[in-house]
Order: sequence, then C-alpha cells, then structure tokens
Amino acid sequence: MGLAETITGTVAIAALSTAGDFIWATWISAHRAVYGVIHGALLFLAIGWFLGNLAGRAGAGAIAGACVGALAAGLYYLLAPMLGFWAMIVAWMAVWLGLAFVYGRLSAPGRINAGAVATRAVIAAIASGLGFYAI
Repeated sequence: MGLAETITGTVAIAALSTAGDFIWATWISAHRAVYGVIHGALLFLAIGWFLGNLAGRAGAGAIAGACVGALAAGLYYLLAPMLGFWAMIVAWMAVWLGLAFVYGRLSAPGRINAGAVATRAVIAAIASGLGFYAI
C-alpha cells in the first residue's frame, strides 16, 4: 500500500470518526454506556478493516478492530466511576496496545514480538494523543 492509499484511508477514518461524533452530539441526548461501546466498535471496525487490508486480511482485521473498540469503550465505562478523566487515558493506551497487537497478529501470525508491539502502541498512543490535544 502506497502513500496515496494510506492518506486516503486516514482521511476516511477521520471522516467516519467525525460523523460518529456529530451523530453522538446531535442525536444522542442521553449518554449511555451501550452507545459508547457501539460507537467504539463501529469506529474501530473501520480502523481494523484498514489495518487488516494492509496485512491482506481485511475481514479478520475488521472483526478484531470492532472487538478492540468495544473492549476499550467497556474498559473506560468500567474504570470511569473510580478514575474519572484518567479512565480515558487508560482506555486510550489500551486501544493502541490492542490495535498494535491486532496488526502484529494479522501481518505475522504466530511471530509476535511483544516488545515491538508495545513500542508501536506507546508511540501511536502518544502521537495520536498529541494530535488530539492539538485539535
């Protein structure tokens, strides 16, 4: 996959995320955990599909991405009563660790380097967090 496809995929995922946020803010009047889990699953289904497509396994990536998104959202809702805002940080790190693990499994089944996965996850979490903060 080349630079043009990567940029296109990134813009498409950003547009999907923005649409999801718009729907959330416009049409969902009561914040419920089930909505957050669905939102996470749908957004990360697309991200997983993209990562799976890179590895030649789009369907498996979509399923794994949906699971990562739903689990990360669930983690947030589980921890939020105890940690408040910090639950978002924990869930954010978990989602990037999950995505790095998923991509590692999709691209090299059976040969995951845990150190490389963790490093990739931390870099992605920090870089995306800085991008999110900048916006």
